[in-house]
Amino acid sequence: MLTILNHTHSDLFLELKKNNPGQWKIGSIFDNFYSPIDFYQNILMHRQAYTVGWIEDNELQNIATLFEDTGSPCWIFLYYANQKTNYWNYKNGSVLFSELFQESFRRKLTSCIIVTRKDFKTTYSQTSERMKKKLDNSYYRMTPEIKMFDWVDEAIIPANTLPKYLNMQWLMIGQRWPIDLVVRRGYLKQEHRKDIVYV
Repeated sequence: MLTILNHTHSDLFLELKKNNPGQWKIGSIFDNFYSPIDFYQNILMHRQAYTVGWIEDNELQNIATLFEDTGSPCWIFLYYANQKTNYWNYKNGSVLFSELFQESFRRKLTSCIIVTRKDFKTTYSQTSERMKKKLDNSYYRMTPEIKMFDWVDEAIIPANTLPKYLNMQWLMIGQRWPIDLVVRRGYLKQEHRKDIVYV
């Protein structure tokens, strides 16, 4: 069941981490900087964060987090984890990802940032056009909101470096990451921006 997580769900998060110590998602690198309980209570439960999970039989199957920027109408896809390594649970994961997009619309946020591993982008660029189309269509089916945005690669951040711009340093929680990163930004298309007013 889709659940908005709060501080009382920390034990379920710790159990998920325990069951999947080899989590391949980029979020596992946070383990270099935070203990699991500190990460949950101070980052995933931050007042700017919106964290959702899929819970079945009192077990957290998947978790995903939106983090709202304070300086612009933008959100960061901060974190995703699931119970199985190297496997995206289409049923649960797509529901969570769609919920993050829907929450961003409720908050009138018009751009989204996703930080991913550069080797994912390299692997994709070397894929045949036929396979790229197949992959793209699978993402669109899984999370149709993706098509509402125009996506660009905003920056490449080499391993063990910090970019000069403070907003990009913030994306990296001020730490030098041990892998090459790609910052991708999606801009909500004009036809989906209906009389947005910020007061």
